[in-house]
Amino acid sequence: MPYITQDARKELDNNERKPDALGELNYEITMLIKDYLDRQGHGYRNYAGVIGMLETIILEYYRRVVVPYEQEKIRENGDIFKMPSGLEKQTQTTGTINIERLKNIYTRLNIAYDQFEYLGGSFKPFYDGIIELANFIKELAGLK
Repeated sequence: MPYITQDARKELDNNERKPDALGELNYEITMLIKDYLDRQGHGYRNYAGVIGMLETIILEYYRRVVVPYEQEKIRENGDIFKMPSGLEKQTQTTGTINIERLKNIYTRLNIAYDQFEYLGGSFKPFYDGIIELANFIKELAGLK
């Protein structure tokens, strides 16, 4: 929880101004969630729903904003990672694999893998499906 000043809280709560710092933005989002839970009820289902919603926002923001920005910077400055051998060659010969889409899916799956690993495998069936799909994509791309 961001510990912003009482004056800043009052200004934000009264819509006198927009957040000017990340701590203030965190406060605004936290208060929206608190208000939602106060109205909808506190309990595991709503807590899990809110966490899932926040994770979805993170993944979508990463996919729609961060990835295009990083791709542009790679084009401008060059990549520091080499393409795994076989992937570029396979793409050039078959012409059927969209390399950017494949890299995006693989990145999203790795993020999901890390998140589920952090949660201790409590969503094991979904977790196993993600691993299976990631392995399939690696095989398709010639990474295995």
